[in-house]
Amino acid sequence: MIKLLVKPPEETSFHNAYETRTTSEVTKYAKTEWLYWHYLNLNRCFPNSTVTKVAKEMVAEMFGCWVLTFIVVCAGCQENLYNTAFVEQNLAFGWALFLGVLLAAPVSGGHINPAVTLGQALCGFCDWWKVPFYWFAQLLGAFLAGFFAYWQYYDTIHYKPNAYNTSLNFFCTFPSDYLLVSRR
Repeated sequence: MIKLLVKPPEETSFHNAYETRTTSEVTKYAKTEWLYWHYLNLNRCFPNSTVTKVAKEMVAEMFGCWVLTFIVVCAGCQENLYNTAFVEQNLAFGWALFLGVLLAAPVSGGHINPAVTLGQALCGFCDWWKVPFYWFAQLLGAFLAGFFAYWQYYDTIHYKPNAYNTSLNFFCTFPSDYLLVSRR
């Protein structure tokens, strides 16, 4: 078995600057600590700061909202363009909400909706100064999800007959037909 000298993170260093670990321990350490310390690298730039905390919360809200919006829009397009079952669409909506909240809840509380963020702030569960940041992240996640859903169904929308008119309701809103009646 090969022994390597590895410098531990600052929190775990006690007396020695280096400690001896086996190769399997190094591999385990690298797998668990690589994402936190080297991929995001926010904690080294801003150790224990509010900027790091809010940035993580914004990223979590953006990805949670992205998951929710992407799955919902794709399920709606799938149902209208390919005539899938209504039950499948509703199950996709439920799973989308579940996965979005599951993704964002440990970091930011899992609002993933600007109305929920406003309600949480009104009730005092969220700081008011975080609300614009959350809203920006949620809207960015929703727009990115709409873009990726449109990209996913681009060929079907543009080349299937009458699919362009059917799919417009998922990417923008229109007033209902009965609201467009005018008197002369």
